[in-house]
Amino acid sequence: MKIALLDARKMRSVLKRLIRDYTDIRIAVAWGYNGNLADILMENSEKFRSVIFGLNGFSTSPDLVERLIGTKNAFIAKADNGIFHPKLYLFLSGGKAEAIVGSANFTKGGLDRNHEACVHIEGPADGDIFKQIQRELAGYDVLKQRVTQTLADSYRRQYDAARRQRGQRDPILPDEKNGGKGLTSPLAMMSWKDFAATVKIDPHHNFKRRMKLLREIQRLFASV
Repeated sequence: MKIALLDARKMRSVLKRLIRDYTDIRIAVAWGYNGNLADILMENSEKFRSVIFGLNGFSTSPDLVERLIGTKNAFIAKADNGIFHPKLYLFLSGGKAEAIVGSANFTKGGLDRNHEACVHIEGPADGDIFKQIQRELAGYDVLKQRVTQTLADSYRRQYDAARRQRGQRDPILPDEKNGGKGLTSPLAMMSWKDFAATVKIDPHHNFKRRMKLLREIQRLFASV
């Protein structure tokens, strides 16, 4: 068994090699980005056994989420009690395994400029530590959701809104009982231009009054 400590940049270098060299990729990480290493990861998506990116906190790139649509064994996760916050990377081939466990997310900061500390472990695949990591990863199965176009679109809209103005901490996913369906309704998905055009042809409501009301609501939200 070999053990080494990695900083962010060493982590990026080692992770790149592991993604390319191993035939079985298992990842559970709180946040992900859509950069160069994401390109390499997606080029090796046929090796995915289970790859999970968390959505809590709107810190995972919506571009990365979009790329996961239709990708076998690729998932998102969102915890309602606490947040989904692991950083586990496991790679298997035959009887060999390597794993990285530590502080680094799959983000530009976590793989470059941040001060990170990660333990890199290498040894036989039947080693106790690798079995423990596999059990931990399996425990996240209850949180996994496949990425659909509807989910990706909904997350992007909420992500953009959260970036413009501080709001809710976590996204509401389309299949959630409390409000999820409302975010994928025709009204929620309308552009402002389409909404205005639809209101103008409504014979039962005064367009100017409705616009005035919406502006007042917008002002009140902005003042909170």
